[in-house]
Amino acid sequence: MPVPQMSAFLVEHFGMVGDAAVRDTEEDPIDLRLMTFAVQPITHLITQASQDAGGNALGLSPSSGDRV
Repeated sequence: MPVPQMSAFLVEHFGMVGDAAVRDTEEDPIDLRLMTFAVQPITHLITQASQDAGGNALGLSPSSGDRV
């Protein structure tokens, strides 16, 4: 997915999760929730090294380029 679309998707999704957590906390203030969000870049060099070592569990190909 191109970067602008991926960024918009991640912002929207994180907002929906955050809104749901706030709603749930308003209904039960003792139900405390901690949220975190981390974006993990996976460069084509990492997928190439995985492929050279025999493959990877995600089935990623270096020819697909860099990913997040």
